Amino acid sequence: MSKLETVRQTLAANPEITWEEETVKLPYLRSRTGYYHSAGFRVAPKQPILGAQALRRFSGELVRQLIPVGPASVSWCYIFSGRKDAVRMAALYFSETAEETPIGIETRVTVSVFPCRKMAQNMGYRGIVEIGGYECPEPCEFASKCTFTVSKWRTLRRLL
Repeated sequence: MSKLETVRQTLAANPEITWEEETVKLPYLRSRTGYYHSAGFRVAPKQPILGAQALRRFSGELVRQLIPVGPASVSWCYIFSGRKDAVRMAALYFSETAEETPIGIETRVTVSVFPCRKMAQNMGYRGIVEIGGYECPEPCEFASKCTFTVSKWRTLRRLL
């Protein structure tokens, strides 16, 4: 079974998450024949995660479930301090080449973990979110407690 199918099955078996898949097939840019098959998974919990430490625990567990599939590299959920605290979302990167086919096919798979479904839909695969700096396009009922989003009051004060 391919890594792509194994990732799909692993994600589908977890009842606590939602995920969306995007795939694209691109020809090689070099002179050889074949194409890249790129798949991206944006994963989020069914119930939004409101804080960085909880996101770290959730993504750590999900990453541990996917490590047996054999990622080429892993970016763990990381909280770092600067002018403002920020969180780098966890991501796993898989790569697979089908040598036995007459046309070369290289499959690249990215799995990124986000604290909620809205953020997963509206951010890129390598997400870095400043604490209190993400402006949610459709705030949910937990928005006032979410440490990732800008509260409406702070946004209003900035405008005044």
